[in-house]
Amino acid sequence: DLYRLEHETELLELGLDELLTTHISLIEWPDIARKLLGADVLWMTFDVLQEPIRHIVVSAGGQRALALCSDLWSLHDLN
Repeated sequence: DLYRLEHETELLELGLDELLTTHISLIEWPDIARKLLGADVLWMTFDVLQEPIRHIVVSAGGQRALALCSDLWSLHDLN
């Protein structure tokens, strides 16, 4: 959760740059980290339509993210 961070330098202090090169990360409120995340990102947007129904949009940027999105799609019957 990056909601309370105010400066991009805080991301480096937390070691997020190193973590992103070796792990898949789920980041809530990622706006401050957009430059650090780069283009190869899997974005997930959750909207509440009506409790308990959620609308989830998954989009991919880059080859690695596209492969992850494809794997996610094949694991679940989302059609």
